[in-house]
Amino acid sequence: MASLKDIVSITGKSGLYQIRSRTNNGLIVESLDDKRSKMKINTNFQISVLEEITIYTQDGSDLHLRDVFRKIREQDGEQTRISHKAKPPELKEYFEEVAPTHDPERVYPSDIKKVIQWYNILSRENLLSVIDEAQEAEGDDEQDSGADQPAEGNDQQSSDEDANTQENA
Repeated sequence: MASLKDIVSITGKSGLYQIRSRTNNGLIVESLDDKRSKMKINTNFQISVLEEITIYTQDGSDLHLRDVFRKIREQDGEQTRISHKAKPPELKEYFEEVAPTHDPERVYPSDIKKVIQWYNILSRENLLSVIDEAQEAEGDDEQDSGADQPAEGNDQQSSDEDANTQENA
């Protein structure tokens, strides 16, 4: 089963590709279009992994592509209600609904077209479950990071803090 870590966009090539294997100097990818063609991608190509893509926001925080995909699915279901071929004002209005914190100065209609097109490709290929898997992995990471924290009321921690307070006084 694919994950967002296995799905990439390749600069200069339309559509999305799924990583099938890794080689010493590149990747073997399979197109997610109807042709399902496989090709070798060497290190000369610029590849963007969907898991790592973020959208510019007005406050400088990270808005992950997977979060935008989740919002689209909440509002539209399996297919977006707008085509990636829509006019720029329509694209901007739509994106304002699904990503209200995005920075309209730095997110161009061409970027919005890609997001819509990618979402529809994932839907067509029955890969929208990768969004849920990304969310589950996110939740696991948050749980794991909390596991290393000492429990509240730990006597040793309280004693250390008391000692530090007394030393600084």
